Amino acid sequence: MKKLLSLPPNLVKNIYSLEKLDPEQWFCTSDPVGHRVGSGGGTAWLLAECFKKSASDHFSTWLQSEKRILLHAGGQSRRLPAYAPSGKILPPIPVFRWERGQRLNQHLMDLQLPLYEEIMAKTPSGLNTLVASGDVYIRSEAPLQEIPQADVVCYGLWTDLSLATRHGVFVARRGTPVRLDFMMQKPSLARLEELSSSHFFLMDIGIWLLSDRAVELLMRKSFSRASTFF
Repeated sequence: MKKLLSLPPNLVKNIYSLEKLDPEQWFCTSDPVGHRVGSGGGTAWLLAECFKKSASDHFSTWLQSEKRILLHAGGQSRRLPAYAPSGKILPPIPVFRWERGQRLNQHLMDLQLPLYEEIMAKTPSGLNTLVASGDVYIRSEAPLQEIPQADVVCYGLWTDLSLATRHGVFVARRGTPVRLDFMMQKPSLARLEELSSSHFFLMDIGIWLLSDRAVELLMRKSFSRASTFF
């Protein structure tokens, strides 16, 4: 299972030695310097750069060849400014009381990757790409649910409406709570209260699963010369 990291430019060359990463299992790069590409563009860029380093001639074949975890850990680190130079995936995390298998020198990536790997182990055929934010720590104390066969699967968190106003929000109709109706970015409390009689809300926690078809569509939308990949 390949791990792809999007990092601050100064960290890309050094992270392999700092964290003793195997280049066969890890691929690290940064967003294009001087450009703001957003989450979708950053995902497409990270996949494209990794594909260029592969021995495959066809993107579709390469995409289906293995499962991949993409961690976006570059950017301005506005939520973790102290770790912007070193990368927001590497802040130290103290050992949790009564927990086993933790280390005194552990960091965020150590604690978050096992969950992503567990999710990917449960994905159905054709759902080979997980995209996650590198500056969050998600703890799952209950068994993971079965993952549906879909082009896009999003993980969300039930939360108070007042907290949801500061994040991305998944909106689902009450009659079909497992199917996304639409999404809002930092909606107002008045808008959420208006929809609450007919919809459920979950806060986006930064874990998305994409099918091969969804990834190919993302690449076509992100690059003007899509023939480079297809």
